[in-house]
Amino acid sequence: DLIIADNPEIEKYINKEYAVFHPNTTYIAYGTDLQKSKLTIKDKKVRDWFTQKKIIENNYFLVVGRFVPENNYETMIREFMASRTKKNFVLVT
Repeated sequence: DLIIADNPEIEKYINKEYAVFHPNTTYIAYGTDLQKSKLTIKDKKVRDWFTQKKIIENNYFLVVGRFVPENNYETMIREFMASRTKKNFVLVT
C-alpha cells in the first residue's frame, strides 16, 4: 500500500526506478518520534485503520520493524501459523 523510506535519497531512487508502477512513497526518518502521538484509540484515523485491516482490538499480536532478513520474519510467520492461537498476526514493516 505504501513504501516507507528512511532516507530521502532512497525514496527518490524508488520513485525514479519504479516510476512505471507509480509507487506510493513517503519518507520517515529512521528512529523514533520525539513526541508522543496525539492519536487516540477513538480517533477516526485509528478506527478506520482497524476496520480497513479487519483487526479486532486486543485480539492480535503486533510486530513492527524494518523488512530485513536479520529480523527473522519468516520464522515469526511460520511459528505463528503453527500455533493454535485465535488471535491475528499484524506485521507492520
